[in-house]
Amino acid sequence: MKRMLCFIFTMLNVLSLSGCYDYHEINNTAMVAGIGIDHGKEFHYKVSVEVIRLSGGESSTPTAKVISEEGENVEDCLKRLVNVATKELQFSHCKLILFSDSVTEEGVSNLVDAFMRDPQYRSDLFLAAVQGSGAREMLSIGEKEERIASYDYVSVIENSYRETGSVPPTKLYQFSMDGDQTMLPLFTESDGKYSVDGTVSLVKGKKFGLLDLEKTQSVMLVSGEYRRGELLLTTEDGVEIPCQIRSVKASRSVEDGESLSVFVKLECYIRLTSMPKDFDLSTMHGVDAAEEKISALLSEKLESDWQWAKERELCDVFGLSVYVYRHAPYLYDLRNAGDRAKIIELKSECKVTLENFGFSDERISK
Repeated sequence: MKRMLCFIFTMLNVLSLSGCYDYHEINNTAMVAGIGIDHGKEFHYKVSVEVIRLSGGESSTPTAKVISEEGENVEDCLKRLVNVATKELQFSHCKLILFSDSVTEEGVSNLVDAFMRDPQYRSDLFLAAVQGSGAREMLSIGEKEERIASYDYVSVIENSYRETGSVPPTKLYQFSMDGDQTMLPLFTESDGKYSVDGTVSLVKGKKFGLLDLEKTQSVMLVSGEYRRGELLLTTEDGVEIPCQIRSVKASRSVEDGESLSVFVKLECYIRLTSMPKDFDLSTMHGVDAAEEKISALLSEKLESDWQWAKERELCDVFGLSVYVYRHAPYLYDLRNAGDRAKIIELKSECKVTLENFGFSDERISK
């Protein structure tokens, strides 16, 4: 009897170890690369997905097909999309969610929350907005050009962040961490091509304002998110100083004086890509003067862009309120109670160090 029980127990264990309970045939699944959300004509939302198509063969190149369905919410749209695709949609390879201009104006918080709560979506999905056309049209570019458009757009965002420091790579999990103010990369269309031309500022999930690339760079410098990139400074005389920021170190502190403010100190290593007018880098005195001039211009730029945002009630996009809330909560509470100024001011100090000066003999000879 004991042997019989042991045999049955062993067989049950063997059966439980064989197979996969959630196994899916690849021919019955459709891999999604990106999601686009627009407003629909018959229902509230129109959700489009860019499905990866594999033709087979070692030398085959993946292409894409965009399918769309309308519904009252995202879940409803995706259920209808399964019927259109005639396959189960798999989102493990999905990297991007695009919101149309009208959707960001209405608000995206409920949409982001729905994706966050569903475990089938990755928490590191990139979020972006599109202006001038719909999200579906943006995804459809890949269908026309036989490429995976969503992956190309993600590469543009990542390169813009790593190489030029121009836009923040906002991801799904970061949306709820940024507080009431969030910035999304903004794609615009020109001659059928899409490029990142700035960011859209969202207040409590709704579109509030637009920032161009230069002002977005200032936000990222102040927040400490800027790594390296190209920066163009202009003197009062209109002389342009093209700078290549090689590295930057940012530190912040809260100052409670006549007004509640955040003091930002930047230490930048910069390489000049051309010789500006009236600059003499042949002597140490000339180098010191150039570093002092560029430091002052960079500080002026930050505070000027801050004033621009302040006049348009976009100052929280610089993240000063969040910083005070996290590092001096008692001062933040006093501000909310009316014992401090409503606006948290920005003060900055920049120290620039020139390295290599960026000139070669060939460039100088030209």
